[in-house]
Amino acid sequence: MWDNSVTTNYFLKHTRCITHFNDPDMVKDVLAIGTERKIFIGQEGMTLSNLLDLCSFIKTKEGQEEITKIQRRKKLERKAKEKNMSVHDFALVRAFNQQMQEYSKGTKRTREEEEKKMEGLRKHQMAAQEAQSERKLNEKKMKVAIKKEQ
Repeated sequence: MWDNSVTTNYFLKHTRCITHFNDPDMVKDVLAIGTERKIFIGQEGMTLSNLLDLCSFIKTKEGQEEITKIQRRKKLERKAKEKNMSVHDFALVRAFNQQMQEYSKGTKRTREEEEKKMEGLRKHQMAAQEAQSERKLNEKKMKVAIKKEQ
C-alpha cells in the first residue's frame, strides 16, 4: 500500500501515533496490535509499509479503542503494583469497592425515602393530635356553656 520513498517529514508525522509514547512497554504493546491484527507477522519482520499500515489502523476508531484498552490495562497494572497486589486481586478489590459504593448509594436513597415517609406520618400524627386537643377543648367549652345556661 505504501511507497518506500516516503519523506522523513511524512514518516515522522504519520508515526507520531506510536512515537509519542514515552514508555517502551507501551510502544511494544502498541506494536503488538499489528501482530494481533495480522498487519504483519512478528515485529522482527515488520517493514516500513507494515508500520505505516499499523499507524493508519491506530488512527481509526477501532484502533483508538485498542489503544484505550492498553492504557487502561497499564494503569491497572501500575496501581496494582503501587498497592503490592496482583492485577487480578486489584481488579477484584476495585470491583468490590464499586459494588459497595452502589450498595451504599441504594441504601442511602432508601433511607431518605423512608425518612420522608416518616416525616409525613409525624406531621399527620401531630395534626391529628392537635385536632383531638381542639375537640377536647371545644367539648369543655360546651360543658361550661351548658352549665352556665342551667
